[in-house]
Amino acid sequence: MTIKRAYKGQSDYAVPPGDTLLETLKTIRMSQRELSGRMGMALKTINEIIQGKAPITPETAIGLETVLGVEASFWLNLEANFRADLARIKNKEQISSEIETSKNFPYSQMAKNDWLLATKKPEDRVIHLRRFFGVASLSNIDNLPMAANFRRKQTKQTSVYALMAWIRQGEIQAQEVKTGVFSATALREAIPHIRKLTDSSPGFDSILKETCAECGVAVSIVPGIHGTSVQGATRWISKDKALVCLSTRYSWSDIFWFSFFHEVGHILKGHKKKEIFVNFGDPGFIPEDKLLEEEADHFAREALIPTKTFSAFAAKRDFSRPAIEAFAESVGVPPGIVGGRLVKDGLLHWNQVAPYRTKLSISPRCFQDN
Repeated sequence: MTIKRAYKGQSDYAVPPGDTLLETLKTIRMSQRELSGRMGMALKTINEIIQGKAPITPETAIGLETVLGVEASFWLNLEANFRADLARIKNKEQISSEIETSKNFPYSQMAKNDWLLATKKPEDRVIHLRRFFGVASLSNIDNLPMAANFRRKQTKQTSVYALMAWIRQGEIQAQEVKTGVFSATALREAIPHIRKLTDSSPGFDSILKETCAECGVAVSIVPGIHGTSVQGATRWISKDKALVCLSTRYSWSDIFWFSFFHEVGHILKGHKKKEIFVNFGDPGFIPEDKLLEEEADHFAREALIPTKTFSAFAAKRDFSRPAIEAFAESVGVPPGIVGGRLVKDGLLHWNQVAPYRTKLSISPRCFQDN
């Protein structure tokens, strides 16, 4: 007997070892009933083995070797090949059933960013997405902690599938980052040094990653993709390792650095270690934990420009370019960050600070797995 399954116009065969057993019995003119008697097994079991319903166990294989003179390894190899073929057939059927789910993910953008292999074959897309997320089936993605978390954060501007893909790429990068044991003290002490990197001079991103890794924080810089509108995210990978994931979709340095210190704020403030905090660029987004987000925002503002110092500058109402540049130099940050703060506080408009805002220059290797 041959078990035959059709898949996408092709035929897949899983040949049970019972076919060979039946042919052997016919050759030596032995009935199934006689074999059952010689083997000391129920006739029903012999019949089920021939039909592929019951497996040939090691004990059965040894019995067949004794009765039929065919080595046990032969029967066991037939059985193993049969079960493997059945598994492949089942897997192909499952892949086919997951094609519709795979369409929810921004596969083309993910492939363009080299997160996974480019392919137009629907079945291959399912396979690559499984490997990317580290799941045996795309249906298991809903079991991941970030799935439920992101569903609560989905808005008209965001897609839960794009969000999961983006944070997963951040996790993949972070897995390869060797970090020390997390130390809040070390991270706090590193902030003044990190703050000096806000000038975004060449190589700042590599130094940022190395500095944070020494404190037990893996920093991933992930290209933004459509449907995320995310500036940054934070989560704990383990009790000794935190992840700060930053997007380059909003490539202005003031937004990047505010996002970074915002995420660090979540870490140092000890906000819900089992939570994934996502900082969206969508101004209409209302966070579920508004107080925690406001606390992280406050931390970022103080880390970049202390409120007392900024308020003294703002009180003068001189927002000319020379005044902004002089103030920026006095506090040790680029003028663009001062401009961003002025806009955030409603004192200027973006077009008024555009001349001295700068865009990031990220090292290509910072996008790759280390």
